Amino acid sequence: MDYDAARELARKSLGEGAPEEMARRAGVLFRRKDSNREEGSFLVPYLGEEYQVFFPAGAVEKVGGTGPVSPADQVPLLHYLATASGAPLSGKAISFKELWGGQIYIEPFNRRALNPMLKAFGTKSPELLEAARPLGGRKASQGDISVTVPVFPRVPVTLVFWEGDEEFPPSGTILFDNTANGYLPTEDLVYVTAACVYRLIKRNSFRSER
Repeated sequence: MDYDAARELARKSLGEGAPEEMARRAGVLFRRKDSNREEGSFLVPYLGEEYQVFFPAGAVEKVGGTGPVSPADQVPLLHYLATASGAPLSGKAISFKELWGGQIYIEPFNRRALNPMLKAFGTKSPELLEAARPLGGRKASQGDISVTVPVFPRVPVTLVFWEGDEEFPPSGTILFDNTANGYLPTEDLVYVTAACVYRLIKRNSFRSER
C-alpha cells in the first residue's frame, strides 16, 4: 500500500464528514473548535494509547508522545473515524477469511499477524494475558487460552490458543466481531492486527528481560 497516498485520500474523506456524527459512530470524543483551539479534534484510543486527530485537516498526533505518527498508523486512524458505521458489537466472532475479501488478504494476514503470534506465544501462551493488559486486553473464553484486545473502541481482536500435546503442536487463530468491516476495510484490519501482535511481542520481551 502507498500509505502517503492513502492518508491523503483518508484526510479528504474525513474533512467532508460531520464530526459530531463521526465521533458518535466511532465511540470517541470530539472537541469542537473554540477560542482556545484553532481546530476541532477527535480523541481516539488505539492499541492502549490515545491519539488526537484534527478536523477538518486530518493531522494526527499521539497524545503525550514525541515524534511524528507513521503514515501506516495514520491511515487506519483516519479510516476508523471516516467509515465507522456506529453498529453495536454483535458478540459473534468470525475468522479473518469471513471478512470482506478475507480470502484475498489471507496470505499477508498469516505472514504478518497469525504466524508471528504463534511463533512468539505458541509454547508460552499463558504469558499472553499479562502482555495484553497494557493494551486494555481482557481474558476471553475461546480455546484453551484467549485474550481480547480493543484495537479501537469498536474493533476488538481476539487471539486464541489451543495448547499442544504429545501428538499435536500448539495452534491458534485470530477472531473478529462480525461488525469489523463496518469500521475498517480488510486491508486495514491486516495492518492493525499485525500492529497489535507486534506490540504484544515487544511488551512480553520487555517483561522477560526485567
